[in-house]
Amino acid sequence: MSDFINKALSKKNKDDIGILQNSLGIGISKYAKGDGTDETAKVQSGLNDASGKIIIFPYGFSFKVSTLTIPDNTIIFGYGSKIYNTTTHQTILSLGNNVKIYGLEIQGAGNSSYNELGRGIGILGNYNSSNSTIDYKSDIYLKDCYIHDFGGHGVHAEYAKNIKIDNCKIENVGYSGVMGLSVLNMHVINRTHIKGISPGNTYSYGVIFSRRADTNSLTQYPRSKDCSVVGCTVEDNPNWEGLDTHAGENILFANNIVRNCKIGIVAVPSQLATVDDYAPLSPKIVNNIIYGIGTGVGITVSGALTATNGTPAGYASNPVIHGNTLNECGIADDQYGGALIIKGTRNASIVGNSLRDNYVFGINIYHTNTGFTVQGNTIQDARSNTYTAPSAIVVRADYNYGIINGNSLIKVGTSFTEAYVSTRGIFINLTTNVDVEVGINYNTFTTPVRFSSHGFAVDSKKLYSSTIPTSGLFTKGDYVENINPSELGAVGSKYILNGWKRMTTGNSHVLNTDWFEDRGLTGN
Repeated sequence: MSDFINKALSKKNKDDIGILQNSLGIGISKYAKGDGTDETAKVQSGLNDASGKIIIFPYGFSFKVSTLTIPDNTIIFGYGSKIYNTTTHQTILSLGNNVKIYGLEIQGAGNSSYNELGRGIGILGNYNSSNSTIDYKSDIYLKDCYIHDFGGHGVHAEYAKNIKIDNCKIENVGYSGVMGLSVLNMHVINRTHIKGISPGNTYSYGVIFSRRADTNSLTQYPRSKDCSVVGCTVEDNPNWEGLDTHAGENILFANNIVRNCKIGIVAVPSQLATVDDYAPLSPKIVNNIIYGIGTGVGITVSGALTATNGTPAGYASNPVIHGNTLNECGIADDQYGGALIIKGTRNASIVGNSLRDNYVFGINIYHTNTGFTVQGNTIQDARSNTYTAPSAIVVRADYNYGIINGNSLIKVGTSFTEAYVSTRGIFINLTTNVDVEVGINYNTFTTPVRFSSHGFAVDSKKLYSSTIPTSGLFTKGDYVENINPSELGAVGSKYILNGWKRMTTGNSHVLNTDWFEDRGLTGN
């Protein structure tokens, strides 16, 4: 059997699919003609007769249907064939367990307006309230399918596990390309292309792994877990997000392209009645390319926050944000935004990302982040028309504890029209409940390091810059290491300026009064 299937899959042409049908399969053409009438009953009869077998939708035919139920253990080949209903919003295919669908086109009633009923494929398990258990729908494989023009979702799965969506195309959907609610081991992979998500219902998503917000019971509505989107493209969702998880655990977004979406990739909490309840756990956002449109964040990770900074209902623990490329991300003139934002996180690792032409801030360590590492990132330019201090890296508010080290902060800024460009390299905005170690960073922004005008001192008492500070409160004994040393002075008394030693406590910054040069003779 596998030889016939593999041959049909490799060529996907009419002749080989015909051979497959004659040898192993049951052809839907024995039941329905594709004559433009509603043939739901005829097609369903064929599906029932072929339950557990291979079913062939014939090449070059289109079948008008209402909701069809695919029996368990059934394989569908649909290359060159289409099923559709362009008049009524509904679920076109409802899948059983262990179902595989290859190459079928599925068309709905359009996405000119949002309609939750409009779904290309539905995969729905069941919660048994009498014994608090879940009967998962499982083992679904969709390959090379084309799903388009639905008011709600391309693929909608709830209480489902072991799902793969492989090299599919999903276009023109009203709310989401793929939605997984309380799903396990669901993967969107291998060049799946999701495009045209609108108009949404306030929100809209390319792919989302989440849980229902009807109650805060993790028994009834567990987290989505061990899911991924890898090697795919999501584009044209200007109203909301490309890739999303709400309260997901071990969710991976890797090697994707997100283009023309308001917000690129997010890992945020679920909510009950607009109140955060469960934070995402161990999200991984790696090696993605995000093209922003100046209206939203490129990447954001958030814990379950409360009204008071520093006391989250739950931290977003161990987020990994590595190797991503962000272009023109952030919100123009939003002084609390940025291309990459974290808040309410524990042990966040932000490493090796490339951010270019950012709006207001490159990386925004907003508030309530403990144990973060920002290292090895390259950030080129930050800009704003109204906010006077666009910065590469900002520690924006309080309850932030971590390390900023080994980053390259580069001011180019020759073609921007904004009034303020790359003003500050590293900006520590507050002093209260902030403990940030600022290491050695390559920094060509106008002011490499700026502390709050209210005063700030790094606990290690050692800072790094190419000049003495111009603002902030410092204590006698503090030290600024020169990050751009060179040999200075006349022959016979040449020296290297190693840095500057603080000799007073206060917020004045006069050379040879408050700060004294630390010179080392070279012997030249």
